[in-house]
Amino acid sequence: MSMTNRTCALIITYNRIDLLKECIAAIKKQYIIPNEIVVVNNASTDATQHWLDQQSDLTVLTLTTNEGPAKAFAFGFNYGIKAGFEWIWCMDDDTIPTPGALSALLDFYHKLSEQDQRNIGFLVSEVLWTDNSIYVGNLPWFKKQNESNQILAATFVSSFYKVSSIRTIALPRKEFFQWYVDVEYTWRISERFDCYYVPDSKVIHKTVENVKVKWKNVNNQSFEKYAGGLTNYIYLIKNNVFTFSFYQRFRGFTASILRAYWYTLSNTNNKVKNLGILYYKIKSGLKMRVTDDFSN
Repeated sequence: MSMTNRTCALIITYNRIDLLKECIAAIKKQYIIPNEIVVVNNASTDATQHWLDQQSDLTVLTLTTNEGPAKAFAFGFNYGIKAGFEWIWCMDDDTIPTPGALSALLDFYHKLSEQDQRNIGFLVSEVLWTDNSIYVGNLPWFKKQNESNQILAATFVSSFYKVSSIRTIALPRKEFFQWYVDVEYTWRISERFDCYYVPDSKVIHKTVENVKVKWKNVNNQSFEKYAGGLTNYIYLIKNNVFTFSFYQRFRGFTASILRAYWYTLSNTNNKVKNLGILYYKIKSGLKMRVTDDFSN
């Protein structure tokens, strides 16, 4: 890889050492190998840190407390920017890139005109599930459905960021404790730069199920994530991230609240406590204030 394509592969991990090893092994088998593999250990309590300490070909950034994936991604992005990389290729530890994933992203970029290259914000891979079907939870938001591969927003699963563009955007929002930090961040980038879906770049997302984040799927174990995600979702609606009409925003806000309460009552224990948590999370979303952080 030439110096003009210096790429950092950024992996966020927490208590999934076997998947982490598989993810790193897949990155090392790329047709074009990244210049550096950076792992942010988000305060894992299993054998992850011990294993990482024994690896001489990885850059390991360790957080002592787990404050959610947003803080970990912001920490990793900050490292990649300050280290002078041209590209940051980021993913969770359960993302397994196929051998041509990175080369397809770079090929797409190099086929653009010089002017279009200057205006790139990020690219994103096609995300498959373990049976090679499309993973529904990582579908990007397209600007024009069925007409273009240009996108408004995407998840962090195999997203590929041009550092010269994201320097002006600041880091991912650390206030977003759980879900939607990637949606908000990529939307912020696409407001100012062109961003594209690259289906020739393929990765496997090794989750338990191929499902979207929907309140009907909440259970006792996942309630904390859903509740934290509700705060962030309300913030996105309040700030009209996708330029909805007033009616669409009102309908989205009302429907998300009703679903949250209904499925919490239907699918979880400690109902009184959980209903109180939902009330607090809704207030937090309405009151949330964020700042543009350019460093940690």
